[in-house]
Amino acid sequence: MPKRKARLFALLFCVSVTLSAQDTTKVPLLNHEIGINAETLLQQLRVFVTPAGMQQPYVVFYNLYFKDMVGVRGGIGMSSIKSETDIDGQPKPRVNTQKEIHFRAGASYNFVRTKKFTFNVFADYLHSEASSETVNSFTLQTFPDVISVTSEITEKGTAYGGQAGIGVKWNMTKH
Repeated sequence: MPKRKARLFALLFCVSVTLSAQDTTKVPLLNHEIGINAETLLQQLRVFVTPAGMQQPYVVFYNLYFKDMVGVRGGIGMSSIKSETDIDGQPKPRVNTQKEIHFRAGASYNFVRTKKFTFNVFADYLHSEASSETVNSFTLQTFPDVISVTSEITEKGTAYGGQAGIGVKWNMTKH
């Protein structure tokens, strides 16, 4: 009889060890987030309108969290705008081209998590590059000739800085 109890005890011990090893509440070591800023798309669809200058320049962003608490983040965004303005008496329209590229890199910390929301603090380094080019054609009348003149104005700039803040994320799936 003692052998039978020992075998039963060993079997129960093995099952309990196996069951306790299947902890489903464990937080993954690394958690990836990737997202897009759909504000420009929604503005084009006239879903909502944001005042000029208020748009976030980061179109695509990526976050990598360690144990869903501390993370590193990055973002990139680009814009290119070309406009043509017809001017009476001028042979060609004035063409203005603007290009911008924005980068950010930083860190974040999730300090409150609920089933649907996560609150975090973050700090980022920001870097932006911009260029603007205006091409204007006009004519000069000097008798007896007509002279066509094209002028180009090009400006380039680089900016950098930082930002810090508090964020709220809405979780589409449960944690």
